[in-house]
Amino acid sequence: MTANNSNQARRQQIVETIILLLLAAVFAGILNMFGLFDRPSYEVSVRVESPVGGALIGLQAPAEAIPEAVWMETPWEVDFTARAGDEIILEATNSTGSGGGPTCQILINGEVWVVTGPEPEQVSVTCAVALPRSLPSTPLPTPTITIESP
Repeated sequence: MTANNSNQARRQQIVETIILLLLAAVFAGILNMFGLFDRPSYEVSVRVESPVGGALIGLQAPAEAIPEAVWMETPWEVDFTARAGDEIILEATNSTGSGGGPTCQILINGEVWVVTGPEPEQVSVTCAVALPRSLPSTPLPTPTITIESP
């Protein structure tokens, strides 16, 4: 094979690679037009209640974060927008070790999605969810939570 043939083969490979990349971009654009890459947004509320009037709270979410637990008066709530596939982790600890455990809730579009607590012997709770691509057509049953003040 001569140097000229080698250069022609390399040019042809480059042209074929460029054509494949352009076809992939066009295909991705068509899929995007049909919404296959869309990630729906949700209104999310996270809540913590504690029978002792406060809790150490940590939150991991793309829109909001409390990376290290901070003492907050309860009831405590924060609202934000998140997208399908986002993970939300809410942790609450009753640092006094008495009076019962806290309760955490994650609501998506106003519907209770996750509830943890209160457990009399448990001083820490965690609520976690990965937001789904679509919500079920019927809301999840809402549990009844009663927190008595000390």
